Amino acid sequence: MGKSTLCSALAVRAAQESKRVALLDLDPQESLASWWTRRGRTRNPKLREIDATTEAIEMLISEGWEWVFIDTGPAKIDLVEPGIVVADLVLIPTRPSAFDIEQASIVVELCEIHGKPHAFVFNQAPPGTKATRSAIQYLQDNIGAR
Repeated sequence: MGKSTLCSALAVRAAQESKRVALLDLDPQESLASWWTRRGRTRNPKLREIDATTEAIEMLISEGWEWVFIDTGPAKIDLVEPGIVVADLVLIPTRPSAFDIEQASIVVELCEIHGKPHAFVFNQAPPGTKATRSAIQYLQDNIGAR
């Protein structure tokens, strides 16, 4: 659904402004780690390998990283929730389809439980199409998207 692509793009942008950008790949597919390796194992952004626990992520943040981008796997709530707990903002990439939006509602519920702001990022969604407009309307009416 574009999670790793979005994560890597935002990290590269943050690295233009900051010398302390960390990446954390909690997706079992390890797409972000693969991207980082193909990119030449850069020092900024820097891939960090730690456990997917709230305490481990908080330790990473306490090391002085100005930005920490966490890529999680789809529907792996045990890997998604620790990232949500420490997040300042949760971005939820999704396609404008009923199945994808239904799955995204689980993440929204976790964001609300932990009091974390969240936003949807549509991909594979041409602007102005009926599917995209319908998905946006559904999110606004049923999942509290703003």
